[in-house]
Formats: sequence, C-alpha cells, structure tokens
Amino acid sequence: MVEALRGCSIAYMEAGLYWAGRNYALAAVTGECRKFEQSGSVEGIDPSIFTHWFECELQLGRVPFALTAYELGANIRHGRSRTDEQKEFAEKNAY
Repeated sequence: MVEALRGCSIAYMEAGLYWAGRNYALAAVTGECRKFEQSGSVEGIDPSIFTHWFECELQLGRVPFALTAYELGANIRHGRSRTDEQKEFAEKNAY
C-alpha cells in the first residue's frame, strides 16, 4: 500500500498537483511510521519515502516541514547503518 501511495504522489507531482502529491506522500510516510510503531525497529522502514516527502515539501516551499522530513530520513538512514562505513556514508549522502 505504501508503494501505491508513493506512486500516486509521484503522478500528482508530475501533473503539477503539488498539494495532492504531498498528501499522498504524507500518507505513505504514515504507513512507514506505523511499521516502526508495531516493530519498534527502523529496519523495515524505507528511507526513500521520507526523501520523496522532503521533495514534495520543497516544491510547495514549506521549509520547516521539509527540514522535518530531512531530519527524519537522516535519522532512519543512520539507524539502519550497521558499520562505521555505512554510518559515514549515511551522514554524507543523506539526500
């Protein structure tokens, strides 16, 4: 379902319907956060969902929300890193 929501979001964004795209991206983010709530682990969370949400917020010029999306995505990438190399890569290439 999360992938379908992201696909709809991408379609709306490409059609120029940025608010609709943002709403679908946020629904996808909510689905990913539900995974964390159920498992208590970031292992099952796809950080690219947060990257897409970040891009949607930037398109709308909503900087505080874009920064929130960036921070959450960076935290998930860092939390999923297992080795020091992966952690360093996650810090350098968050987006």
